[in-house]
Amino acid sequence: MAARDWNDKPFELHPQGVGALTIPVIPGPEILKEAIEKAFVALPETCATRCALTANFEDNDGISAVHWFGRASDLSNTSWSALRGSILGRQSCVQSCHLQWVILVHGSGGMTYTNWRYAAKLVALGFGVLAPDSMAAPKHLHLRHKDPVVLKKTQTSRKYWAAEPVYKSSCGWDEASGKYPFCYSTKVENLLSEPDLWKVYYERIFLLRRRELDWLLEHMPAFMGSARLFLFGHSEGAMVAARYYHPALAERLSGRIISAWSCEENYFVGSKAGSLICDGQCEERAPVLNIIGTEDQFFSSRNFSVAAQVANSSVHYGSKKLLGHCLNSFGAGNVRSSAVLLLQGASHDVSLTHDDASRSFLSEFLSSPHDFVRGDARSLKLFCKTEKHGLHLCQEDGQTEPLLETESGLAHTVYHFPPCSASTSELPSVAAGRAVAFLLPSWLLQGADDVTLVGLALFLRLAIAFFGVFVCCFLLCGCRRGVPGISKWVRGSQTRPRVADVTRTLFQPILNGALLGEDEADRPGPWWQPWRPDSEEKELTRYSDWLAWPVLGEVRILRLAPDRSGAENWCTVR
Repeated sequence: MAARDWNDKPFELHPQGVGALTIPVIPGPEILKEAIEKAFVALPETCATRCALTANFEDNDGISAVHWFGRASDLSNTSWSALRGSILGRQSCVQSCHLQWVILVHGSGGMTYTNWRYAAKLVALGFGVLAPDSMAAPKHLHLRHKDPVVLKKTQTSRKYWAAEPVYKSSCGWDEASGKYPFCYSTKVENLLSEPDLWKVYYERIFLLRRRELDWLLEHMPAFMGSARLFLFGHSEGAMVAARYYHPALAERLSGRIISAWSCEENYFVGSKAGSLICDGQCEERAPVLNIIGTEDQFFSSRNFSVAAQVANSSVHYGSKKLLGHCLNSFGAGNVRSSAVLLLQGASHDVSLTHDDASRSFLSEFLSSPHDFVRGDARSLKLFCKTEKHGLHLCQEDGQTEPLLETESGLAHTVYHFPPCSASTSELPSVAAGRAVAFLLPSWLLQGADDVTLVGLALFLRLAIAFFGVFVCCFLLCGCRRGVPGISKWVRGSQTRPRVADVTRTLFQPILNGALLGEDEADRPGPWWQPWRPDSEEKELTRYSDWLAWPVLGEVRILRLAPDRSGAENWCTVR
């Protein structure tokens, strides 16, 4: 098949034990939009609590579930959730969390194993995670598919070391697994039997994932807002994340993370250009981090890896000069700042040996990517030895600790360094937590059913409406009793108070008590005076000047400024 028509028509592959396998043409992005509409979303504890989403996702082995994991569709409006969503505004609530987001591109098996644990680490650091689900493609397309688990009804989602927590069916070439052509099992003998066709096959996989991301970038979910983004891929997803380019992404990209992919000319790409960042078609300004194990069974330089066996065969499929990491590709001229973490003893699933170390690497890279790739990171000094500029050899976690059996295999599960503190992002403090979600206490919302939540929200709407009528009557008829600011206006002052002044006069005492608690609200001075925190009181200076204003039953509290202090150990809080 000529290079010019590599996606023009179907063709047949003949994997051993399978027989003829028809490889279809990849449809356009609009046909693949299910991957985005049913994308996985993970939210950190503070945002999940704020938006009344029940915790079901743990971020460490043995730690109770404190975060939320679900589908993007769970944040939209369906049945009772439609009424609940229209009143409480889940998407608007998540957007108001002002999270930074990581687009996580999963590997060939979907949201499983390491991909799952990466999502857990990211929410533990305070990031929102959106992971397009390539396995959500409709069955009739006959590309790849796994039947989903209903996440809110399963307890499996709570397990950090789960293997396949979000699917209930398999996906493969055999009849029992659906005979989906793009659910593959990599075997050396298959690659060597039809090398030219396998190059086309993997290019079609790249096109499939690229078009999914195209739809995402052109139809970004409203709850992600306009925040900066990180692009993070693992295995097949790392190959896609490394090669992917879109102008809308370039404008918002803070960095790329490439996990378990070597960025080399090997069996996984159709040409040398496929080994370069964005296929060599862009100048990458955002820092790029490559994380890969020395014992990776697919892409390492060791003789047993698939890439090495295929390259060293008589077919000469791929480059023979394999390094097992991305350093040479980074140095090809289109990447300005980069770093490679070569994890000693790690396989394709780096979490089995370097779960603790990778948590700290992610913490510092996501907090300050430019500083990290320059080598100015404490985690590099704790875990790694610099081999050359941009290349760091990193030791195995807990080498003296015994390996324990997990659902995903033998792993080091004893953490000898403290876990990173979750980022505060731009969320209210604990003191303000009582006022989130439409001024209702969070304990009323957490775990409440839809009917209760709708009732509470409707009650609040009616209360605000009656209160608005009272305020209007007060302004029109009852102002001669001498309420400062208002009576002066009614009696003919030349200076009319601003709406903000009147609103602050009326509402600030109520909201001070709700936001700050009784102790902080009991302050000296007339209740109508605008409150300003003392600049030396660090606990209070996080609050920006804010204003609450009821508009047709909608209460808005302008977002509070983040508290950027409190970094501990080697963890960096954004």
